[in-house]
Amino acid sequence: MKICIDAGHCKLTPGKRAFDGSFFEYEFNLDVANRIKKILDKHGVESYVQYVENANPTTELNARIAAINKDKPTLIVSIHANAYGSSWNDANGWEVFCNAPADSKSKGTILAKAIQKHSKALGLRDRGIKDAHGVAGIVTKTTPPAVLIEHGFYTNQTELSKLKDSNFRELCAVCDAKGILEYLGVAWKEETMAETKKPHWAEKNLDSLVKKGLINSPEVHRNTLDEPITKAQVFALLDRITDK
Repeated sequence: MKICIDAGHCKLTPGKRAFDGSFFEYEFNLDVANRIKKILDKHGVESYVQYVENANPTTELNARIAAINKDKPTLIVSIHANAYGSSWNDANGWEVFCNAPADSKSKGTILAKAIQKHSKALGLRDRGIKDAHGVAGIVTKTTPPAVLIEHGFYTNQTELSKLKDSNFRELCAVCDAKGILEYLGVAWKEETMAETKKPHWAEKNLDSLVKKGLINSPEVHRNTLDEPITKAQVFALLDRITDK
């Protein structure tokens, strides 16, 4: 088995951010994708995170689709956060897209239902399982069973605060991973998850630095918080701080 966890969009994709500039969808997608991989690793399931960076959204999507069809993973789970409108609004909830939601025997539908079952723990309105045609090329134009998950609206200020929160992101990853494991027939090992469930003590500091504008790419650091820092990195950090 080899699971592709597709981190939808990249930091260059235009428009994929909160109206106040405090949230970028790519960062949420990549963070949650990496968290899912960590959980699958703990359960002995091979997976990889796909992140493609291109300023042209069409070129980026086509590259992601081509890479998947070349690699031929067992299944694809594409991670996203949702958006609606051109100003803050009350659009809300969680939803998942697959190829044939009306076909109960479709592998994509079976995967979507497994993830849907566990996503009740998110406490978001369930918007249901929807048809990906005309909406999600990463699902309809790839060969393996695939789903695309929208984890809440960053155009809704209440859900935006959740999407920024490290604990909520971990919950998203756990719900998605439980659905993937159920689909694969791999038992959930609660005892292996104690460390995963507890956020790193320094994540709150990382999030604070992001809000202060001192860290621009937190996804680079979130899974390497215990790695040592070099003198060069210290000097670069001090230089940035003193420029503020």
